[in-house]
Amino acid sequence: DLTKVEIAGPGYVNLHLSADCLGRLLALLAADPHRGVRQRFASDCVVIDYSSPNVAKPRHIGNIRSTIIGAALERVLRAVGYQVVSDNHLGDWGTQFGKLIVAYRLWCDIDAYRKSPIAELVRLYQRFVSEEKKEAEALGLKKPDRRAAEGEEEEGEEEAVQAVTPLLKQAREELVKLQSGDGENLALWQDFVRVSLGEFHKTYARLGIQFDHEYGESYYHPRLSALVDQLVSLGLAEPSRGAIICPIEGEPAPLLVRKADGSFLYGTTDIATVEYRVKTWHP
Repeated sequence: DLTKVEIAGPGYVNLHLSADCLGRLLALLAADPHRGVRQRFASDCVVIDYSSPNVAKPRHIGNIRSTIIGAALERVLRAVGYQVVSDNHLGDWGTQFGKLIVAYRLWCDIDAYRKSPIAELVRLYQRFVSEEKKEAEALGLKKPDRRAAEGEEEEGEEEAVQAVTPLLKQAREELVKLQSGDGENLALWQDFVRVSLGEFHKTYARLGIQFDHEYGESYYHPRLSALVDQLVSLGLAEPSRGAIICPIEGEPAPLLVRKADGSFLYGTTDIATVEYRVKTWHP
């Protein structure tokens, strides 16, 4: 199979393969579905969640970065034999939807929503933040928050003040109704998710990216109550001022997993997500 062997300067030897040898090797690679890459990790599973954009908000460079890095890792790991489970862990649940529901009913421009739904949802959320801030200042309830003014959702922000504005109180009430399965609120939330996914999938299609699953935060909501009860029964969580917390050794503050009003937090959802993945896919 070697047609020629020659010394090519100090430390170099050139080996020339015959055309027949190269043809046989290429045929073997073409017949191998793994193209010669050893399947060293064929018995192992890996779960990757990436991209994970927030519903009702536009994509930004951070989403694109995590999407590209995640997709590259997924393909590399599949190539060496891993069973890879890709999950687009959507930010599709939480306090912002109570605010969006209120804002939609008060100020939505239906024509604008039909033409560019994400842009209109962003406008509505920002208007809610602006109007709620004005109410708070007028009532002397709290100082303006720069991040809130820019439209950033600050989970637990309402915990900082005991008194709340009428607008925020209304948003909380609508959130509770949504979490309880109210038909009208659920329909609105589902439409927010639908139009957001429509926009997200256009970008994914351009990038050639697909996911095995798109289990957003809402997927785990029905599991949260039982999860908190389980944490308490295992001695990992305990009551505190009407809420349920998980003390974390070495940390200055505990993990709040259920508020005094019975609602849950992102940390609770994260625990439920990890538990589901471990039990379902054994990664």
